Amino acid sequence: MTYQGVELSFAAPWPRLSVEEALVRPGRPFAEEVKTAEGLRRAAQTRGIPVNPEWGWAKLLMELFEAVGEGKCIQPTFITDFPAELSPLAKARPDDPRFVQRFELYIAGMEVANAYTELNDPREQRPPVEAQAKAREAGDEEAQYVDEDFLRALEYGLPPRRARGSGSTGW
Repeated sequence: MTYQGVELSFAAPWPRLSVEEALVRPGRPFAEEVKTAEGLRRAAQTRGIPVNPEWGWAKLLMELFEAVGEGKCIQPTFITDFPAELSPLAKARPDDPRFVQRFELYIAGMEVANAYTELNDPREQRPPVEAQAKAREAGDEEAQYVDEDFLRALEYGLPPRRARGSGSTGW
């Protein structure tokens, strides 16, 4: 199909890239810069992307991706491996808890879908929610407040779920 003069192909398979990979693909000179907060801060400054000095690696990575990476995802592309600290409602990846089980689909440089495995254990949910509140206090306007009603609902409405083999019968 053609969208705004650009030919889009919906033939499978669609590429799957981590947020970091989306920034370091050919034509995106971020290979070393994505590894550290200071590198990301320098990359943002040299490209005129405003950043807050309080932001850490995860927030800087996403700001750079939003400013530079997502607009380059023209053909249907799944973006994965979002930083855990910015996705407090998603479950951590079991192999690397720095990232969550989440993806976004981009087509023609626009996000058209967002999905994640929902974190439903209130004991695991509180720390990332509280971290979001601290980020908000530090100036991150996108970060959320602690929602005690939500956390309480998890405690009452959804039993904590453990991985199979950990003494739990699962669901």
